[in-house]
Amino acid sequence: MPKVILGEENRRHAALLAYIDDHVGRGRQFRYDADLAAALKMEYHTFYGKRRMPHRFTFDDLCALLRVTNGSGDDARKIFGLKK
Repeated sequence: MPKVILGEENRRHAALLAYIDDHVGRGRQFRYDADLAAALKMEYHTFYGKRRMPHRFTFDDLCALLRVTNGSGDDARKIFGLKK
């Protein structure tokens, strides 16, 4: 099976979705996506649409996400695609 090489944008989107998955679920900071959407002051359907298409997250949305979840500098670096 050939190795899949992700582009920079796909790598950032994967990091964002992995970050959201790390904070939503049973025993995590937010139990459901709706709880995280409410913490971000966003309608659930809007959040769900952005989660399905990560390129729709704006800079302000990402900053709010990191603020609400107490994201670290490494998390922000991965999501924004910055090098060390």
